[in-house]
Amino acid sequence: MNEKESFMSGIWTNLHKRCGSNHEISLKVFTEAVIETKPEITYEEYCYLTKEFFARRGIVGNSNYIPKEFCWFVREFAKQNGHPKVFIPFATGFEGGLFEDGTDVSYHFYSKENEEAIKMVKELNTIEDSEENSPYDLIVASLPLGPLTYKSIQTQVVESCVEVLSKEGYCIFSFAKMITLASSSKWLSELEQMGLFCNAIIDMPMGAYAPFTMVDSEIVVFSKRRSEKIFTGLMGEEEFAEKIVSNFLNGKPSTNGPKLGVYVEGDVKYYSDYINVSRIQNKGKSLAKNYNGQLLKISQIASIHAPDNNNEFKECDNAVYVPKLGNSPVITDIPDFHI
Repeated sequence: MNEKESFMSGIWTNLHKRCGSNHEISLKVFTEAVIETKPEITYEEYCYLTKEFFARRGIVGNSNYIPKEFCWFVREFAKQNGHPKVFIPFATGFEGGLFEDGTDVSYHFYSKENEEAIKMVKELNTIEDSEENSPYDLIVASLPLGPLTYKSIQTQVVESCVEVLSKEGYCIFSFAKMITLASSSKWLSELEQMGLFCNAIIDMPMGAYAPFTMVDSEIVVFSKRRSEKIFTGLMGEEEFAEKIVSNFLNGKPSTNGPKLGVYVEGDVKYYSDYINVSRIQNKGKSLAKNYNGQLLKISQIASIHAPDNNNEFKECDNAVYVPKLGNSPVITDIPDFHI
């Protein structure tokens, strides 16, 4: 058994003494077991080993997990954007390694128990809600992957940052891919009314939050400056971070392939959607060329209607009904619907 495995085994032994077979282990109890096992542990060691321990055991409490892809992006962003004054409005305590030594970082914990646990191994500059009044150059948080509902924790955290973000600053958050859905557009529009604009949506690969969830996730960048187009790419490898961040901050699309950053507009909001749309467009152009035809959008030759709240369609002549899900054929008469 190597040193790391021995350490893991020691933690589990000390946890078992405290909790028995109970897998509902709080971070505070876990941290006490860690310190008992290795009193001289550094914060960096604590972050690394704690993440690995929770991942291996699948213990409740895994919402503290921060994907490595998010860390790569934020670390590079802070590096290229100078030495900013940083605020973490939804701190988990596992943000170690996100910033270079000497960076001015303030933490706000939603869980006081987590705050107490992390302070056992590291001194932190923590603030209360009432103290959130200084302008920050960079605001960062790995948010829970729950649904974006009215006054959900994710929307509350983002909205609370509008007043404390500096004029030239940036916010970087993680979201489930539902941030790109039409249902989220209303909230993004409301956010713009508050003065915060979405500038970039960077895909993280499926499995970024594994083994806890396989939900697709995004890195989203906001600022107080409106973007006519959204910057998007794929944060799939650590070496991608430098070029993606550089391309975004310099306002230049990548010349080395879309993974490293391109600008999209309209209904296309993220990298995988961009790839799918590009593939369809290229196929359409090929068909148009073969038939010596002209490539047109449906909206250029017809009006488009969706069913109302009663699942009924507006009456119109010469209608074609196209399924939004599945691969059923289009129909021309409503009675022909199978679903």
